[in-house]
Amino acid sequence: MNEKDFVNLCKKAVAEYSNEHLDRSDGKKITDMDLPLIPRLALKEALKKIEGTDLEKFLKEYNAI
Repeated sequence: MNEKDFVNLCKKAVAEYSNEHLDRSDGKKITDMDLPLIPRLALKEALKKIEGTDLEKFLKEYNAI
């Protein structure tokens, strides 16, 4: 899986979780999220920090990453 596929998978997981668990007062679902450059870089760095940990295993087990 390359970086672009991974980012798309993360976007999908966050959107699905948000649609299922968060109150949407406007009634609209999150259908597509596009992270700007800075948050995308922050996400990439955060994922590097959890590499090899139990958290990474957990997220992979639930197909979040």
